[in-house]
Amino acid sequence: MSSEGILDPKLLRTYQGHKSTVNGVAYGLDGKLVTCSSDCSVQLWGFRSQLRSLKLLGHRGAVNAVDISPKVK
Repeated sequence: MSSEGILDPKLLRTYQGHKSTVNGVAYGLDGKLVTCSSDCSVQLWGFRSQLRSLKLLGHRGAVNAVDISPKVK
């Protein structure tokens, strides 16, 4: 615990998959994490260790921003 009574942050998990700079991250209220990168890809990450990320390819240049839209019913 720090001197101000606030808990020190701890690294719980790291994610590896992009081959270049990560340019954007979006976190949805439903627990989804999406990243985009200069490696021309977007990745949707799974939070359980047995799940692999889903990598979306096909962009011809760097992907600079990503967002998550809520489901419309």
